[in-house]
Amino acid sequence: MRRSVNVIKQLLDECSDQDRDEWKSHAQTILWAVRGSDPTPKSVRGAIAAAFFEDTVMPRIVKSGWKRTSSADHKAPFSIVIEKNGLIVRILITILQLEAGKPRRQHPQNGQGDRYVVQVQKKLSRARVVKGGLNAEHRETGESKLSQARAYRFEDFDILAVNLHPATRRWTEFRFALSTRLTARKDQPSLIAASQLASLDPVGLWTNDFAVCLDWLLKETAGTAIRGTSAVDTS
Repeated sequence: MRRSVNVIKQLLDECSDQDRDEWKSHAQTILWAVRGSDPTPKSVRGAIAAAFFEDTVMPRIVKSGWKRTSSADHKAPFSIVIEKNGLIVRILITILQLEAGKPRRQHPQNGQGDRYVVQVQKKLSRARVVKGGLNAEHRETGESKLSQARAYRFEDFDILAVNLHPATRRWTEFRFALSTRLTARKDQPSLIAASQLASLDPVGLWTNDFAVCLDWLLKETAGTAIRGTSAVDTS
């Protein structure tokens, strides 16, 4: 409990007056998210992002006929699986990466505006790392194994939902993209690169409307059933 309280204090210390107003107006959602999360700033932020997806995006999904379901093969920390008429869609929820307390960004040369960095990779337990032989004796090989073990495959989830709070200071704001349109790793094209670039503007592979992203997915799969056939192992 003390660790959770310390994390909350740290997050509040980083808040501006605008941020504090945001926290006050959504206090119940944030506190419930913190209560069920691991007591680290990164995990707390991820849990809060997932909680706001539940509160702000899920009601519209339910109204359109989708329902929350479970999937034994999808065990990512912040994920939701929805179903409608036999179609299954797996949503991975994340948040813009912070660097020195500010959203990490890149400034492209093509005049398209700033892009913000999103980390898309699994969290592995210490036991998993040790079991995989990732030790000092095989540092180079071990780091490569760890990097590949943490990477998602394109078939591991269908839609990436990115919370924009670090950049916009609004927990309720998301951008959505299909997993199949994300950038692949250069050394392993079947794996999703750990760092993705998200746009604040709903352009290119990103949209601010979940229904639009869902429509992209259904058109891409030609209306066939979307099944979570690949296990997402985060143990």
